[in-house]
Amino acid sequence: MEIDWLSTVGSLLFSLVGGGIAGALVTYLLQTRGKISVQTSRWEYFPRDGRPSGYRFHIVAYNTAILPDGLSDCCVVFSRDSKELLTSRPKRENREGKHEMVFEGGSLPYKPPLEVIELPPRTPVHVEVVGTFEDAEADEACRSDRVEFFGRSPSKGEIRQEVIVTVSPLFTSAD
Repeated sequence: MEIDWLSTVGSLLFSLVGGGIAGALVTYLLQTRGKISVQTSRWEYFPRDGRPSGYRFHIVAYNTAILPDGLSDCCVVFSRDSKELLTSRPKRENREGKHEMVFEGGSLPYKPPLEVIELPPRTPVHVEVVGTFEDAEADEACRSDRVEFFGRSPSKGEIRQEVIVTVSPLFTSAD
């Protein structure tokens, strides 16, 4: 019995390469399946002269995929009748309050901008979101009837979650 080494090696290489590609494809599909869920707490605002001067709410984000993901371009969007009135770039509140901006001669408390939320696989991430308004922005915020947290995921696209606004005299539908 004579063995054809060329066809045997060719068959072996073909099955290894084909199996490797199929295995990589299946692994990729299983790892990228999943979603990002974002839940927000109720909105709290800080009044000043009868208008909101700032806001705070809590986010719990969860990545169900096996691979890490994240949210970038994080912002809070105020809208009325489906028209955007104001986009606010919030800050990240550190529970320990240890963020400091160091400069020659001392340091000041500092809240870094909330630009990215990193989402490790299958681990809830808690983020305290804080923002402030200038006077004109406070007027726009008062006219809004909807507040949403917005972020972009490189693998899942846009993520929007409505923030529940506590009914108050500052946020009314009459204008």
